[in-house]
Amino acid sequence: MVLLENWEGLPLPFAHKVDGAVNIGDELVMFYSGTSCILYDLSDPLHPYAPFAMKDSIAGWSTFWTEGISDAVEFNDTTVLIFYGDEYVWQDIATYEVSDPKIFQGLPEDWNGAVDAIVRWSANQIIFMHGTMYVEWDLVDDTMSEPASILLWPGWPADWTSVDAATNPGYDVVYFFRQGNYMAYDQSLGEFIAGFPKPIGGK
Repeated sequence: MVLLENWEGLPLPFAHKVDGAVNIGDELVMFYSGTSCILYDLSDPLHPYAPFAMKDSIAGWSTFWTEGISDAVEFNDTTVLIFYGDEYVWQDIATYEVSDPKIFQGLPEDWNGAVDAIVRWSANQIIFMHGTMYVEWDLVDDTMSEPASILLWPGWPADWTSVDAATNPGYDVVYFFRQGNYMAYDQSLGEFIAGFPKPIGGK
Protein backbone atom coordinates (compact mmCIF):
# COMPACT_ATOMS: atom_id res chain seq x y z
CA MET A 1 0.00 0.00 0.00
CA VAL A 2 1.27 3.45 -0.97
CA LEU A 3 -0.46 6.54 0.40
CA LEU A 4 -0.09 8.84 -2.56
CA GLU A 5 -1.02 12.34 -1.44
CA ASN A 6 -3.24 14.51 0.71
CA TRP A 7 -4.71 16.35 -2.29
CA GLU A 8 -2.62 19.46 -1.85
CA GLY A 9 -2.99 21.98 -4.63
CA LEU A 10 -6.74 21.60 -5.17
CA PRO A 11 -8.11 25.16 -5.50
CA LEU A 12 -11.40 26.41 -4.12
CA PRO A 13 -14.17 25.32 -4.38
CA PHE A 14 -12.74 21.81 -4.86
CA ALA A 15 -10.99 21.83 -1.48
CA HIS A 16 -14.32 22.60 0.20
CA LYS A 17 -16.64 20.32 -1.75
CA VAL A 18 -15.89 17.53 -4.23
CA ASP A 19 -18.92 16.36 -6.20
CA GLY A 20 -17.05 13.74 -8.20
CA ALA A 21 -13.63 12.20 -8.71
CA VAL A 22 -12.49 9.67 -11.30
CA ASN A 23 -9.19 8.08 -12.26
CA ILE A 24 -8.66 8.65 -16.00
CA GLY A 25 -5.22 7.03 -16.18
CA ASP A 26 -1.69 8.36 -16.72
CA GLU A 27 -1.55 9.50 -13.07
CA LEU A 28 -4.49 11.88 -13.65
CA VAL A 29 -7.63 12.24 -11.54
CA MET A 30 -10.54 14.38 -12.74
CA PHE A 31 -12.24 16.28 -9.91
CA TYR A 32 -15.69 17.83 -10.26
CA SER A 33 -17.19 20.62 -8.13
CA GLY A 34 -20.38 22.43 -9.04
CA THR A 35 -20.32 23.20 -12.74
CA SER A 36 -16.52 22.96 -13.09
CA CYS A 37 -13.90 20.23 -13.21
CA ILE A 38 -10.12 20.08 -12.95
CA LEU A 39 -7.36 17.66 -13.90
CA TYR A 40 -5.16 16.71 -10.94
CA ASP A 41 -1.73 15.24 -11.69
CA LEU A 42 -0.71 12.74 -9.02
CA SER A 43 2.93 13.14 -10.06
CA ASP A 44 2.79 16.94 -9.64
CA PRO A 45 0.03 17.61 -7.08
CA LEU A 46 0.91 21.23 -6.33
CA HIS A 47 0.32 22.27 -9.94
CA PRO A 48 -3.10 21.02 -11.08
CA TYR A 49 -4.47 22.13 -14.42
CA ALA A 50 -6.75 25.17 -14.44
CA PRO A 51 -10.44 24.46 -13.71
CA PHE A 52 -12.83 24.64 -16.64
CA ALA A 53 -16.61 24.88 -17.01
CA MET A 54 -18.08 21.57 -18.17
CA LYS A 55 -20.86 23.16 -20.25
CA ASP A 56 -18.32 25.18 -22.23
CA SER A 57 -15.55 22.60 -22.60
CA ILE A 58 -17.19 19.17 -22.88
CA ALA A 59 -18.85 18.44 -26.21
CA GLY A 60 -22.40 17.20 -25.78
CA TRP A 61 -22.78 18.36 -22.16
CA SER A 62 -26.50 18.55 -21.34
CA THR A 63 -27.90 22.06 -20.90
CA PHE A 64 -30.14 20.58 -18.21
CA TRP A 65 -27.15 19.49 -16.08
CA THR A 66 -26.75 22.80 -14.28
CA GLU A 67 -25.61 21.69 -10.81
CA GLY A 68 -22.91 19.43 -9.38
CA ILE A 69 -22.79 15.88 -10.71
CA SER A 70 -23.47 12.84 -8.49
CA ASP A 71 -20.05 11.32 -9.28
CA ALA A 72 -18.10 9.70 -12.11
CA VAL A 73 -16.40 6.34 -12.48
CA GLU A 74 -14.02 4.76 -14.99
CA PHE A 75 -15.82 2.02 -16.91
CA ASN A 76 -12.81 0.85 -18.93
CA ASP A 77 -9.57 2.25 -20.35
CA THR A 78 -11.37 4.54 -22.79
CA THR A 79 -14.69 5.41 -21.16
CA VAL A 80 -15.97 7.18 -18.05
CA LEU A 81 -19.54 7.10 -16.74
CA ILE A 82 -20.78 10.43 -15.33
CA PHE A 83 -23.93 10.46 -13.20
CA TYR A 84 -26.32 13.35 -12.54
CA GLY A 85 -29.40 12.51 -10.51
CA ASP A 86 -30.96 9.44 -12.10
CA GLU A 87 -29.22 10.08 -15.45
CA TYR A 88 -25.79 9.13 -16.79
CA VAL A 89 -23.64 9.74 -19.85
CA TRP A 90 -20.73 7.89 -21.42
CA GLN A 91 -17.61 10.07 -21.79
CA ASP A 92 -14.72 9.35 -24.13
CA ILE A 93 -11.50 9.84 -22.14
CA ALA A 94 -9.51 10.89 -25.21
CA THR A 95 -11.92 13.51 -26.58
CA TYR A 96 -13.98 14.29 -23.43
CA GLU A 97 -17.09 14.15 -25.62
CA VAL A 98 -20.19 12.75 -23.89
CA SER A 99 -23.20 10.81 -25.10
CA ASP A 100 -26.82 11.83 -24.67
CA PRO A 101 -28.11 11.31 -21.09
CA LYS A 102 -29.87 8.06 -20.26
CA ILE A 103 -31.66 6.69 -17.19
CA PHE A 104 -29.57 4.18 -15.20
CA GLN A 105 -31.36 0.95 -14.30
CA GLY A 106 -30.75 -1.58 -11.54
CA LEU A 107 -30.36 0.53 -8.40
CA PRO A 108 -32.55 -0.12 -5.33
CA GLU A 109 -36.05 1.28 -5.82
CA ASP A 110 -35.98 3.42 -2.67
CA TRP A 111 -32.89 5.26 -4.01
CA ASN A 112 -35.15 6.78 -6.70
CA GLY A 113 -32.30 6.51 -9.18
CA ALA A 114 -30.01 8.80 -7.19
CA VAL A 115 -26.44 8.01 -6.07
CA ASP A 116 -24.07 10.01 -3.85
CA ALA A 117 -20.78 8.41 -4.89
CA ILE A 118 -19.45 5.74 -7.24
CA VAL A 119 -16.05 4.03 -7.26
CA ARG A 120 -14.29 1.39 -9.35
CA TRP A 121 -13.47 -1.09 -6.58
CA SER A 122 -11.78 -3.74 -8.70
CA ALA A 123 -11.37 -4.81 -12.32
CA ASN A 124 -14.83 -6.36 -12.32
CA GLN A 125 -16.66 -4.38 -9.66
CA ILE A 126 -18.16 -0.89 -9.28
CA ILE A 127 -19.68 0.29 -5.99
CA PHE A 128 -22.60 2.73 -5.81
CA MET A 129 -23.27 4.60 -2.55
CA HIS A 130 -26.43 6.32 -1.35
CA GLY A 131 -26.67 7.67 2.18
CA THR A 132 -25.31 4.95 4.45
CA MET A 133 -26.01 2.15 1.96
CA TYR A 134 -24.09 0.72 -0.97
CA VAL A 135 -24.52 -1.88 -3.71
CA GLU A 136 -21.94 -3.71 -5.81
CA TRP A 137 -22.26 -3.95 -9.59
CA ASP A 138 -20.64 -7.11 -10.91
CA LEU A 139 -19.52 -6.20 -14.43
CA VAL A 140 -18.94 -9.80 -15.49
CA ASP A 141 -22.44 -11.02 -14.63
CA ASP A 142 -24.06 -7.56 -14.98
CA THR A 143 -25.80 -8.04 -11.64
CA MET A 144 -26.35 -5.74 -8.66
CA SER A 145 -25.94 -6.96 -5.08
CA GLU A 146 -28.42 -6.42 -2.28
CA PRO A 147 -27.91 -3.13 -0.37
CA ALA A 148 -25.61 -3.20 2.66
CA SER A 149 -24.51 -0.58 5.19
CA ILE A 150 -21.23 1.30 4.87
CA LEU A 151 -21.35 1.89 8.62
CA LEU A 152 -20.22 -1.73 9.06
CA TRP A 153 -16.91 -1.11 7.28
CA PRO A 154 -14.01 -1.21 9.80
CA GLY A 155 -13.11 2.36 10.77
CA TRP A 156 -16.05 4.07 9.07
CA PRO A 157 -16.90 7.25 11.07
CA ALA A 158 -20.42 7.15 12.48
CA ASP A 159 -21.03 10.78 11.50
CA TRP A 160 -20.23 10.09 7.83
CA THR A 161 -23.82 9.34 6.90
CA SER A 162 -23.17 10.04 3.22
CA VAL A 163 -20.27 10.42 0.77
CA ASP A 164 -19.87 13.16 -1.85
CA ALA A 165 -17.37 11.35 -4.07
CA ALA A 166 -14.90 8.47 -4.20
CA THR A 167 -12.00 7.45 -6.43
CA ASN A 168 -9.54 4.59 -6.79
CA PRO A 169 -6.22 5.81 -8.28
CA GLY A 170 -4.74 2.34 -7.71
CA TYR A 171 -2.01 1.22 -5.31
CA ASP A 172 -4.66 -0.52 -3.13
CA VAL A 173 -5.92 2.81 -1.73
CA VAL A 174 -9.46 4.11 -2.25
CA TYR A 175 -10.31 7.70 -1.29
CA PHE A 176 -13.68 8.96 -0.03
CA PHE A 177 -14.61 12.66 0.10
CA ARG A 178 -17.20 14.47 2.20
CA GLN A 179 -17.63 18.19 2.93
CA GLY A 180 -13.99 19.21 2.56
CA ASN A 181 -12.58 16.08 4.22
CA TYR A 182 -11.37 12.74 2.94
CA MET A 183 -10.58 9.21 4.10
CA ALA A 184 -8.16 6.63 2.73
CA TYR A 185 -9.13 2.94 2.67
CA ASP A 186 -6.44 0.25 2.48
CA GLN A 187 -7.87 -2.46 0.24
CA SER A 188 -5.06 -4.89 1.07
CA LEU A 189 -6.00 -4.80 4.79
CA GLY A 190 -9.72 -4.19 4.35
CA GLU A 191 -9.79 -1.20 6.69
CA PHE A 192 -9.40 2.57 6.79
CA ILE A 193 -5.94 3.99 7.41
CA ALA A 194 -5.50 5.41 10.91
CA GLY A 195 -5.71 9.14 11.44
CA PHE A 196 -8.58 9.86 9.07
CA PRO A 197 -10.77 11.75 8.22
CA LYS A 198 -8.47 14.65 7.32
CA PRO A 199 -9.15 17.99 5.61
CA ILE A 200 -8.44 18.08 1.89
CA GLY A 201 -4.96 19.51 1.50
CA GLY A 202 -4.26 19.14 5.22
CA LYS A 203 -1.19 17.59 6.74
